[in-house]
Amino acid sequence: MRKFYILLAVCSIMVLFSCSKDEEGSDNHLQEQLVSGTVTINASAYDKWVYFSFDSGKVVEIDNFKNSMNWDIGFHRMDVRVNCGESGPGQGGTILLGKVDFDTVSVAPAS
Repeated sequence: MRKFYILLAVCSIMVLFSCSKDEEGSDNHLQEQLVSGTVTINASAYDKWVYFSFDSGKVVEIDNFKNSMNWDIGFHRMDVRVNCGESGPGQGGTILLGKVDFDTVSVAPAS
């Protein structure tokens, strides 16, 4: 379960850093968009993935996850997928850090 929380935290960091600056080049627009909070997602069904969009802040219905840009992270019981690579056309991502103490991770490695 701890691996799940590490993966979720890294996904959140990657999504936040993948946001672009507004047209004037300042970070003010980005700062206005950052919202903290808790969302409870019921991903207990054996036969269904549940997809979440950070942009809308809610669970979204997806017909084909491999072709959709309308989701950021998906959950299926203890499985997690993010919208990038083989899972979708998005620009998010995750990184496998191996066994590390969660409190020692403050930034994702540049590589």
